[in-house]
Amino acid sequence: MVLTDLAPPHALLRAFEAIGVAVQYCDPGTSAPVPSGVQAYLADPLGWLSKHPLQFRELKRRLGASRVPTIAWNRDAPWNFAIKHWRKRWIRPLGLVDIYLAHSLQGAESFGENVHYFPNAADTDAYNLRGARLESLRDPGQYRVDVAFYGSLSPSYPRVGARIAFIAAMKDRLRTAGISIDIRDACPGPEQMSVPQQIEQIQTSRINLSVGAVCDDKERSWGMPERCFGVPACGGFLLCDFRRHAADTFAAGAWADFQDLDDCVRRIRHFLDHFDEARVRAEALHVDVMAHHSYRHRAESILALADDWRRARP
Repeated sequence: MVLTDLAPPHALLRAFEAIGVAVQYCDPGTSAPVPSGVQAYLADPLGWLSKHPLQFRELKRRLGASRVPTIAWNRDAPWNFAIKHWRKRWIRPLGLVDIYLAHSLQGAESFGENVHYFPNAADTDAYNLRGARLESLRDPGQYRVDVAFYGSLSPSYPRVGARIAFIAAMKDRLRTAGISIDIRDACPGPEQMSVPQQIEQIQTSRINLSVGAVCDDKERSWGMPERCFGVPACGGFLLCDFRRHAADTFAAGAWADFQDLDDCVRRIRHFLDHFDEARVRAEALHVDVMAHHSYRHRAESILALADDWRRARP
Protein backbone atom coordinates (compact mmCIF):
# COMPACT_ATOMS: atom_id res chain seq x y z
CA MET A 1 0.00 0.00 0.00
CA VAL A 2 1.04 3.59 -0.66
CA LEU A 3 -0.28 6.42 1.50
CA THR A 4 -0.44 9.86 -0.06
CA ASP A 5 -1.79 13.37 0.29
CA LEU A 6 -1.72 13.85 -3.50
CA ALA A 7 -5.15 14.66 -4.84
CA PRO A 8 -6.58 12.37 -7.54
CA PRO A 9 -6.86 12.11 -10.46
CA HIS A 10 -3.14 11.65 -10.87
CA ALA A 11 -1.40 9.44 -13.45
CA LEU A 12 1.14 8.24 -10.87
CA LEU A 13 -1.60 7.07 -8.48
CA ARG A 14 -3.31 5.19 -11.31
CA ALA A 15 0.03 3.58 -12.13
CA PHE A 16 0.42 2.24 -8.59
CA GLU A 17 -3.03 0.67 -8.79
CA ALA A 18 -2.22 -0.78 -12.23
CA ILE A 19 0.74 -2.71 -10.74
CA GLY A 20 -1.39 -3.99 -7.88
CA VAL A 21 -0.45 -1.50 -5.15
CA ALA A 22 -3.38 -0.02 -3.25
CA VAL A 23 -3.39 3.77 -2.82
CA GLN A 24 -4.98 5.34 0.25
CA TYR A 25 -5.44 9.06 0.86
CA CYS A 26 -4.01 10.26 4.16
CA ASP A 27 -4.96 13.54 5.83
CA PRO A 28 -1.66 14.76 7.33
CA GLY A 29 -3.60 16.75 9.91
CA THR A 30 -5.05 13.68 11.64
CA SER A 31 -3.37 11.49 14.25
CA ALA A 32 -4.65 8.18 12.88
CA PRO A 33 -2.22 5.26 13.22
CA VAL A 34 -0.22 4.17 10.21
CA PRO A 35 -1.91 1.11 8.64
CA SER A 36 0.06 -2.10 8.37
CA GLY A 37 1.60 -3.04 5.05
CA VAL A 38 2.39 0.53 3.93
CA GLN A 39 5.41 0.64 1.62
CA ALA A 40 5.79 4.42 1.24
CA TYR A 41 4.20 7.76 1.96
CA LEU A 42 4.06 9.98 -1.14
CA ALA A 43 3.90 13.62 -0.10
CA ASP A 44 2.84 16.61 -2.16
CA PRO A 45 5.74 19.06 -1.67
CA LEU A 46 3.35 21.93 -2.37
CA GLY A 47 0.84 20.75 0.23
CA TRP A 48 1.05 20.03 3.95
CA LEU A 49 4.78 19.37 3.80
CA SER A 50 5.55 23.02 3.06
CA LYS A 51 2.42 24.76 4.34
CA HIS A 52 2.10 23.04 7.74
CA PRO A 53 5.61 21.74 8.47
CA LEU A 54 5.20 21.19 12.23
CA GLN A 55 2.05 19.12 11.81
CA PHE A 56 3.66 17.23 8.95
CA ARG A 57 6.71 16.47 11.11
CA GLU A 58 4.45 14.67 13.60
CA LEU A 59 3.07 12.51 10.77
CA LYS A 60 6.59 11.79 9.56
CA ARG A 61 7.59 10.69 13.07
CA ARG A 62 4.79 8.12 13.08
CA LEU A 63 5.68 6.97 9.58
CA GLY A 64 9.33 6.55 10.55
CA ALA A 65 8.36 4.48 13.60
CA SER A 66 6.58 2.14 11.19
CA ARG A 67 9.60 2.05 8.82
CA VAL A 68 7.70 3.92 6.13
CA PRO A 69 9.77 6.46 4.15
CA THR A 70 8.38 9.88 3.33
CA ILE A 71 8.94 10.53 -0.38
CA ALA A 72 8.32 13.85 -2.16
CA TRP A 73 8.30 14.16 -5.95
CA ASN A 74 8.70 17.83 -6.82
CA ARG A 75 7.48 18.57 -10.34
CA ASP A 76 7.37 22.32 -9.64
CA ALA A 77 11.16 22.49 -9.30
CA PRO A 78 13.33 24.45 -9.31
CA TRP A 79 11.63 27.69 -8.38
CA ASN A 80 8.67 26.27 -6.40
CA PHE A 81 6.40 29.23 -7.01
CA ALA A 82 3.63 27.56 -5.01
CA ILE A 83 5.79 27.50 -1.84
CA LYS A 84 6.32 30.77 -0.03
CA HIS A 85 10.02 31.60 0.16
CA TRP A 86 10.16 31.69 3.94
CA ARG A 87 8.59 28.23 4.15
CA LYS A 88 11.27 26.58 2.01
CA ARG A 89 13.92 27.14 4.68
CA TRP A 90 12.11 24.85 7.15
CA ILE A 91 11.90 21.72 5.02
CA ARG A 92 15.45 20.40 5.35
CA PRO A 93 16.19 21.50 8.97
CA LEU A 94 12.99 19.79 10.15
CA GLY A 95 13.92 16.62 8.24
CA LEU A 96 10.54 16.40 6.56
CA VAL A 97 11.64 14.30 3.57
CA ASP A 98 13.43 10.94 3.57
CA ILE A 99 13.69 10.70 -0.23
CA TYR A 100 13.48 13.81 -2.40
CA LEU A 101 12.72 13.33 -6.09
CA ALA A 102 12.75 16.22 -8.56
CA HIS A 103 12.43 16.66 -12.31
CA SER A 104 15.11 19.36 -11.94
CA LEU A 105 17.97 19.20 -9.45
CA GLN A 106 18.37 22.97 -9.24
CA GLY A 107 17.96 23.90 -5.58
CA ALA A 108 17.44 20.28 -4.54
CA GLU A 109 19.74 20.71 -1.54
CA SER A 110 17.02 22.80 0.14
CA PHE A 111 14.78 19.76 0.55
CA GLY A 112 17.05 17.05 1.92
CA GLU A 113 20.17 14.92 1.57
CA ASN A 114 18.77 11.82 -0.17
CA VAL A 115 18.15 13.44 -3.55
CA HIS A 116 17.40 11.81 -6.90
CA TYR A 117 16.82 13.15 -10.39
CA PHE A 118 13.33 11.90 -11.25
CA PRO A 119 11.97 13.11 -14.59
CA ASN A 120 8.40 13.53 -15.68
CA ALA A 121 6.82 10.69 -17.64
CA ALA A 122 4.28 9.80 -20.29
CA ASP A 123 0.71 9.01 -19.34
CA THR A 124 0.66 6.10 -21.75
CA ASP A 125 -2.96 5.24 -20.93
CA ALA A 126 -3.88 8.45 -22.75
CA TYR A 127 -0.88 9.23 -24.98
CA ASN A 128 0.11 6.34 -27.22
CA LEU A 129 0.04 5.36 -30.90
CA ARG A 130 -3.79 5.00 -30.78
CA GLY A 131 -3.87 2.40 -33.52
CA ALA A 132 -1.20 4.01 -35.70
CA ARG A 133 2.01 2.19 -36.57
CA LEU A 134 5.51 3.63 -36.58
CA GLU A 135 5.89 2.30 -40.13
CA SER A 136 2.90 4.34 -41.32
CA LEU A 137 4.40 7.49 -39.79
CA ARG A 138 7.37 7.09 -42.15
CA ASP A 139 5.11 8.08 -45.06
CA PRO A 140 5.57 11.81 -45.87
CA GLY A 141 2.00 11.83 -47.20
CA GLN A 142 0.78 11.22 -43.64
CA TYR A 143 1.52 14.83 -42.66
CA ARG A 144 -0.62 17.92 -43.14
CA VAL A 145 1.63 20.53 -41.48
CA ASP A 146 5.33 21.17 -41.00
CA VAL A 147 5.51 22.50 -37.43
CA ALA A 148 3.03 22.26 -34.54
CA PHE A 149 2.76 23.35 -30.92
CA TYR A 150 0.03 22.85 -28.33
CA GLY A 151 0.38 24.56 -24.96
CA SER A 152 -0.62 27.47 -22.75
CA LEU A 153 -0.39 30.77 -24.66
CA SER A 154 -2.72 33.06 -22.70
CA PRO A 155 -1.04 36.25 -21.41
CA SER A 156 -3.06 35.81 -18.21
CA TYR A 157 -1.42 32.45 -17.53
CA PRO A 158 1.61 32.66 -15.20
CA ARG A 159 5.12 32.58 -16.65
CA VAL A 160 4.37 31.97 -20.33
CA GLY A 161 5.29 35.46 -21.55
CA ALA A 162 8.66 34.33 -22.91
CA ARG A 163 6.99 31.41 -24.70
CA ILE A 164 4.40 33.72 -26.31
CA ALA A 165 7.10 36.11 -27.55
CA PHE A 166 9.26 33.25 -28.86
CA ILE A 167 6.43 31.61 -30.79
CA ALA A 168 5.25 34.92 -32.25
CA ALA A 169 8.75 35.63 -33.57
CA MET A 170 9.15 32.07 -34.81
CA LYS A 171 5.82 32.15 -36.67
CA ASP A 172 6.94 35.25 -38.59
CA ARG A 173 10.22 33.59 -39.57
CA LEU A 174 8.58 30.32 -40.64
CA ARG A 175 5.78 31.93 -42.63
CA THR A 176 8.31 34.03 -44.50
CA ALA A 177 10.12 30.80 -45.37
CA GLY A 178 6.90 29.14 -46.56
CA ILE A 179 6.86 26.65 -43.67
CA SER A 180 3.35 25.69 -42.52
CA ILE A 181 2.49 25.86 -38.80
CA ASP A 182 -0.30 24.80 -36.45
CA ILE A 183 -0.18 26.59 -33.08
CA ARG A 184 -2.97 25.89 -30.55
CA ASP A 185 -3.64 27.38 -27.11
CA ALA A 186 -4.19 24.84 -24.34
CA CYS A 187 -5.87 27.35 -22.01
CA PRO A 188 -9.65 26.89 -21.65
CA GLY A 189 -11.39 28.13 -24.78
CA PRO A 190 -12.26 27.17 -28.35
CA GLU A 191 -8.67 26.16 -29.17
CA GLN A 192 -8.45 23.60 -26.36
CA MET A 193 -8.15 20.08 -27.78
CA SER A 194 -9.21 16.69 -26.47
CA VAL A 195 -6.56 13.99 -26.10
CA PRO A 196 -7.53 12.31 -29.42
CA GLN A 197 -7.29 15.70 -31.15
CA GLN A 198 -3.85 16.28 -29.61
CA ILE A 199 -2.66 12.89 -30.85
CA GLU A 200 -4.02 13.64 -34.31
CA GLN A 201 -2.02 16.88 -34.33
CA ILE A 202 1.14 15.11 -33.14
CA GLN A 203 0.88 12.35 -35.74
CA THR A 204 0.14 14.68 -38.67
CA SER A 205 2.88 17.27 -37.92
CA ARG A 206 6.40 16.67 -39.14
CA ILE A 207 7.87 18.55 -36.16
CA ASN A 208 6.28 18.97 -32.72
CA LEU A 209 7.83 21.75 -30.65
CA SER A 210 8.36 22.02 -26.92
CA VAL A 211 8.96 25.66 -26.01
CA GLY A 212 9.12 26.91 -22.44
CA ALA A 213 7.55 25.54 -19.26
CA VAL A 214 5.61 27.07 -16.40
CA CYS A 215 8.46 26.04 -14.07
CA ASP A 216 10.84 28.33 -15.99
CA ASP A 217 11.77 31.72 -14.59
CA LYS A 218 14.73 34.02 -15.22
CA GLU A 219 16.79 30.85 -15.60
CA ARG A 220 15.41 27.94 -17.59
CA SER A 221 14.56 24.83 -15.61
CA TRP A 222 16.81 21.87 -16.28
CA GLY A 223 13.78 19.57 -16.23
CA MET A 224 11.55 18.63 -19.11
CA PRO A 225 7.79 19.10 -19.38
CA GLU A 226 5.46 16.12 -19.79
CA ARG A 227 5.11 16.82 -23.54
CA CYS A 228 8.74 15.70 -23.92
CA PHE A 229 7.47 12.22 -23.07
CA GLY A 230 3.90 12.41 -24.38
CA VAL A 231 4.83 13.45 -27.95
CA PRO A 232 7.27 10.54 -28.43
CA ALA A 233 4.76 8.14 -26.85
CA CYS A 234 2.41 9.03 -29.72
CA GLY A 235 5.16 8.50 -32.31
CA GLY A 236 5.68 12.19 -33.03
CA PHE A 237 9.01 13.86 -33.74
CA LEU A 238 9.91 16.26 -30.91
CA LEU A 239 12.15 19.34 -31.13
CA CYS A 240 12.67 20.84 -27.67
CA ASP A 241 14.34 23.92 -26.26
CA PHE A 242 17.59 23.02 -24.48
CA ARG A 243 17.08 21.24 -21.16
CA ARG A 244 20.17 20.19 -19.23
CA HIS A 245 18.59 17.01 -17.86
CA ALA A 246 17.80 15.72 -21.36
CA ALA A 247 21.34 14.31 -21.43
CA ASP A 248 20.56 12.43 -18.20
CA THR A 249 17.39 10.96 -19.67
CA PHE A 250 17.61 10.11 -23.37
CA ALA A 251 20.21 8.84 -25.81
CA ALA A 252 21.85 11.63 -27.80
CA GLY A 253 20.95 10.04 -31.14
CA ALA A 254 17.23 10.16 -30.33
CA TRP A 255 16.96 13.59 -28.70
CA ALA A 256 16.79 16.83 -30.74
CA ASP A 257 16.94 20.30 -29.24
CA PHE A 258 17.78 23.94 -29.97
CA GLN A 259 19.42 26.81 -28.10
CA ASP A 260 17.62 29.97 -29.26
CA LEU A 261 15.33 31.34 -31.97
CA ASP A 262 17.95 31.31 -34.73
CA ASP A 263 18.95 27.77 -33.85
CA CYS A 264 15.30 26.69 -33.68
CA VAL A 265 14.61 27.93 -37.21
CA ARG A 266 17.82 26.35 -38.46
CA ARG A 267 16.95 22.99 -36.85
CA ILE A 268 13.41 23.10 -38.24
CA ARG A 269 14.79 23.63 -41.74
CA HIS A 270 17.26 20.79 -41.23
CA PHE A 271 14.69 18.24 -40.10
CA LEU A 272 12.20 19.23 -42.80
CA ASP A 273 14.95 18.68 -45.35
CA HIS A 274 16.00 15.41 -43.66
CA PHE A 275 12.65 13.75 -42.99
CA ASP A 276 14.13 10.24 -42.71
CA GLU A 277 16.54 11.37 -39.99
CA ALA A 278 13.67 12.93 -38.05
CA ARG A 279 11.70 9.70 -38.20
CA VAL A 280 14.69 7.61 -37.06
CA ARG A 281 15.02 9.88 -34.03
CA ALA A 282 11.26 9.85 -33.40
CA GLU A 283 11.11 6.06 -33.43
CA ALA A 284 14.15 5.72 -31.16
CA LEU A 285 12.65 8.17 -28.67
CA HIS A 286 9.28 6.38 -28.81
CA VAL A 287 10.93 3.05 -27.97
CA ASP A 288 12.91 4.65 -25.12
CA VAL A 289 9.85 6.35 -23.61
CA MET A 290 7.69 3.24 -23.77
CA ALA A 291 10.49 1.11 -22.27
CA HIS A 292 11.63 3.47 -19.50
CA HIS A 293 9.50 6.59 -19.07
CA SER A 294 5.87 5.79 -18.33
CA TYR A 295 4.22 6.53 -14.98
CA ARG A 296 4.26 2.78 -14.35
CA HIS A 297 8.06 2.93 -14.51
CA ARG A 298 8.05 5.85 -12.07
CA ALA A 299 5.79 3.98 -9.64
CA GLU A 300 8.06 0.93 -9.75
CA SER A 301 11.12 3.13 -9.17
CA ILE A 302 9.51 4.76 -6.12
CA LEU A 303 8.81 1.35 -4.58
CA ALA A 304 12.41 0.27 -5.25
CA LEU A 305 13.74 3.44 -3.59
CA ALA A 306 11.50 2.78 -0.58
CA ASP A 307 12.88 -0.76 -0.30
CA ASP A 308 16.45 0.55 -0.49
CA TRP A 309 15.66 3.06 2.28
CA ARG A 310 14.35 0.29 4.56
CA ARG A 311 17.34 -1.98 3.89
CA ALA A 312 19.67 0.86 4.89
CA ARG A 313 17.86 1.19 8.25
CA PRO A 314 17.67 -2.17 10.03
